[in-house]
Amino acid sequence: MGQVIRSHLGAVLEQHGITAYKLSKAIAEAYGDQAIKQQTVYAVVKGNGVPDARTLNQIITALRGLTGRELQVGDLLDWVPDSEVAS
Repeated sequence: MGQVIRSHLGAVLEQHGITAYKLSKAIAEAYGDQAIKQQTVYAVVKGNGVPDARTLNQIITALRGLTGRELQVGDLLDWVPDSEVAS
């Protein structure tokens, strides 16, 4: 079975003219030594794996600050039914 949660973070960043690097720096500034790693941000941008709650919280919080928009989890992730997932 393939992945049933898909990230659209890359598209959201592109839409707002934000790089993954800029996002990871905003997260680091906001969360200090509790920040998720830069490589985690890049993995979510590439759609590798499903981010956990802590990762989503930090990404969305930083994106809200960078964009001025009230982004939600649904703006970044889509659920795909098993029947539509290619193995």
